[in-house]
Amino acid sequence: AARAYSLKSSAESPTYSSVDDAADFLRENMVSRVGVITVNYETYDSDYQTVVNSIFNRAMEQDFAKGSADGDYLKLSYGRCDVSIGYSKYSDGRYVYRIEFTVQYYTTAAQEEAVSQEIDRLIAEYDLMNKSDYAKVKTIHDIVCDRVKYDYDNLNNLDYKLQFPAYAALFDGKAVCQGYALLFHRMAKEVGLDTRIILGENHGWNIVKVDG
Repeated sequence: AARAYSLKSSAESPTYSSVDDAADFLRENMVSRVGVITVNYETYDSDYQTVVNSIFNRAMEQDFAKGSADGDYLKLSYGRCDVSIGYSKYSDGRYVYRIEFTVQYYTTAAQEEAVSQEIDRLIAEYDLMNKSDYAKVKTIHDIVCDRVKYDYDNLNNLDYKLQFPAYAALFDGKAVCQGYALLFHRMAKEVGLDTRIILGENHGWNIVKVDG
């Protein structure tokens, strides 16, 4: 289907007072492709926009984990996130915010699990864990180039969301630059390479550290 948005039911957190804990909850539910995520957060900060940005940006930070929880991978795995905020103010100056994130994803949880399994298979097939850094990069590059063609057919069709994720690159054999970059990034991270996704104007690509 053109749209792969999650239909999972909503998730609601306990009341957190730590940005890290609130971000962990948000990230875990985004990885699971929960569509509506409600984060309850207690603070003395009256600036709700700063509170929301702190939690969301922390959830998207790099190097929390590999796989679909990886920061660069996760923040390029959704097409839209709408936020609504309510709060209660207490006499001691505390605010308890109720922050609802409504997220539209490019893939489902099942599709991401398929990506993980296929990447594991490719890593084993090409014995990537036993190669040098340079050989890992070269092999992953070649795998992507051999398997994926640019999705010119859907380039201007923004309703077709599967042109963007690594899933399309792996299983449809076509994607735009974002899908290429996400696939390379996932594979590189899984074999221990230090890599990031770089975003420019209307383009995305990869940077990777090799032998220092």
